[in-house]
Amino acid sequence: MSFGQGMDKLKFVRSQAQEKLDEAESQIGELLDSRVQLKSIASSVDQYARVTFKSIEGNEDMLEVSRMLATALASINAFINEAPSKTETRAAVLRERVNSFSYTNNLIDNALLDLEKQEKKHKDLKSKIESGEVDPTGRRKIGQRPEKLKNIRRVLDDTSEDLSLKNTEDDI
Repeated sequence: MSFGQGMDKLKFVRSQAQEKLDEAESQIGELLDSRVQLKSIASSVDQYARVTFKSIEGNEDMLEVSRMLATALASINAFINEAPSKTETRAAVLRERVNSFSYTNNLIDNALLDLEKQEKKHKDLKSKIESGEVDPTGRRKIGQRPEKLKNIRRVLDDTSEDLSLKNTEDDI
C-alpha cells in the first residue's frame, strides 16, 4: 500500500469518526435540553394516566378505585424521581462516546502526520538517489550518516515498480 492510499484510508476513517462525534454531541445537547425532557416526561405521564383512567372507568368499588389511584400516583412519583438520574446516566454514556471519538481522531491525526513525514523522507531519499547524491550500492563519504537500508530498499522497490508500470503501459 502506498503512502497516498494509507493516508486516504486514514482520512476516510477520520471523517467517519468525526461524524459520529458530531452526532453524539448533538444527542447530548438534545438530551440535556429541558424542553425535550419535559415533553418526554409529560408524554409518558399522560399515557400512563390514560391507561389508569381506563382501568378504573366503570369500577363501582371505591376502595379498589382508591387503591388503583394511589398505586398510579406512587408509580408516577417514582418515574419522575428516577428521570433525572436516567438522563444523567445517558448523558454520561454519550460524553464517554464523545471522549472516545475525540481520542480516536487525535490518534488518526498523529498517524497522518507520521505518514506525511515518512512520505517526505521517502521522496527526499528518492530524489537524492535519482540525482546521484546518494549511491545505494556505493560507499558513503567519511563522516556522512548513512541512509537506513530499509528506506533505500523501499525507494528502490518503488522505483522498479514505477518502471515496470511504465513499461507495461508502453507495451499496451
